[in-house]
Amino acid sequence: MQFLEQQTDSLDITQYDQYLNSGGKLTETELHLALDILSNCCDIPPKRPETFQIKNIADSCNLNVSQSEVLTYCALRNKLPCEEEMNRNIDPRSKNCWCMTDQELVQQIFLLSDPTGEKYFVITEKFQRIFKN
Repeated sequence: MQFLEQQTDSLDITQYDQYLNSGGKLTETELHLALDILSNCCDIPPKRPETFQIKNIADSCNLNVSQSEVLTYCALRNKLPCEEEMNRNIDPRSKNCWCMTDQELVQQIFLLSDPTGEKYFVITEKFQRIFKN
């Protein structure tokens, strides 16, 4: 899937459904945030403890992680829900990022960032027990 080619402000409901049907779980708001970061990434490495989590997960799968993937992970992992988000009904196929395990969040970032789908496949195979639930 080529989600990064979409303008983040013009993602329509059909494209969001396509994302969910391809294994995506981020809410629509979080998807827009992730796509915005992935498409506008700068080369400044984040100096946050969360960088070790995504890097360790990628290392355990023998995958390289890009700077934009690290920045996206940090932004989504640190995203605190506002009261409106806590009370809003979301698509039952989606899951708020603050409820995801680290592996689930990395899987979602790989789904968005890797057009070949290889990273998504590898992490899904590596952590099968987590993703079956």
